[in-house]
Amino acid sequence: MSTNPTAAFGKLVSSSEIVFIRTLPAPVERVWSYLTDAGKRAKWFAGGEMERKVGGKMELHFDHKNLSGPGDVVPEKYADMAENGAKMNAVITGYEPNRFLSYTWEEGGEPGSDSEVSFELEPLGDQTRLTLRHRKLPDKNALANVGGGWHTHLAILEAILDGRQPPLIWNTHSEMEPRYIELVGKLE
Repeated sequence: MSTNPTAAFGKLVSSSEIVFIRTLPAPVERVWSYLTDAGKRAKWFAGGEMERKVGGKMELHFDHKNLSGPGDVVPEKYADMAENGAKMNAVITGYEPNRFLSYTWEEGGEPGSDSEVSFELEPLGDQTRLTLRHRKLPDKNALANVGGGWHTHLAILEAILDGRQPPLIWNTHSEMEPRYIELVGKLE
């Protein structure tokens, strides 16, 4: 199953920041649980425990085998991650239940060079407007990869919240990453 590639592209704010805005088919409390509950987060993104406070530690366990299925083709450059998963440590930088969550994102460079991911939730009756911002990315390559990744993970989350079969992670990412590479290439 493919996601609509033109429906919800992230907006490239700069060469180091991308923003996604989605209206999700669930109330804020339910969306919040999919951001903060390790088991629910694992169904669309990455599992791992988190200390629910500013300054708290967070672990992200990427096990994309659980987001894959029959017919999903793993790109060669992601073969190791697809087979063995990946782990990342983060620190909570913002925590306001049912409204705002942010944390660092390891970029593997010098100390203090981590990027930051934030999720802002706005209630819209029985729906939620989610604004995801990923900033302080080190280069255009990271921006394109992150763009394709978040586009894919958000499509999975939206399908889960809507009770639909989620799109396959690798096929969707393989469709989206080149589109983000093209978008990033247009940045001045």
